[in-house]
This record gives sequence, C-alpha cells and structure tokens, in this order.
Amino acid sequence: MDAVSSSQRRGIPATTFVGDVETYLSQSTLDVNSALAFFQERLQQYRLVEMKLLAQQVDLQAKIPDTEMCLDEVATLQAKKGTGEAVLNDFEVSEGIYSQARIEDSDSVLWLGANVML
Repeated sequence: MDAVSSSQRRGIPATTFVGDVETYLSQSTLDVNSALAFFQERLQQYRLVEMKLLAQQVDLQAKIPDTEMCLDEVATLQAKKGTGEAVLNDFEVSEGIYSQARIEDSDSVLWLGANVML
C-alpha cells in the first residue's frame, strides 16, 4: 500500500508541494485568489484531521492504565497457574461499583472487556 492510498483511506486529503508559486499558477487554471482559497480550505481540512487524531491519542492514552492493570492481572493468573490455589480478584462492575471474584485454577480464562454485555 502506498502513502497516497493510505492517506486517502484515513480521510486525509492529498495535496502537492508548491515550490514555485508562479509556475503553479501558470500550470493550473486558478487565479491567485482562487488558489489561495483552495489552500486555505485544505489547511482547514488538515486542522480538522489533526484535531481528530489528537482526540484519538488522548482517548488511547486514557486507556493505558486499565490495559496495564489487565496485563498485571494476566501475569498474576499465569504465575498462579498450576499451583492449585484460587485467586481472589476485585473487578469493576460499573463505574465505582466493584465486586470480588474467586478464580479457580484453570487452563483458560474468558476476559471480557469494555462494551461487553452478558
């Protein structure tokens, strides 16, 4: 996959580098004001894409602590595997509501993440 198709797939509009404005204007059918308006519009599109990507980055960074806790819990389950002892675990049922579970020694565990309804 090349960079152009990847950027189009992500909704990032492609553009060309303008090294010489006079040459660009003579090769295109746009006058100065139309070209300037086109590039201003393209700049607004890039700013919108930037805002969306920054929001995604913030959302992903907010998930890091939960993911690290899950990895720690998986490591604990792997360490206790085969010992025959049960693991007591507190888990969040809803925001601010916790419950305790007793996990018996087993070969497999079904890990339910966010947005899972039973």
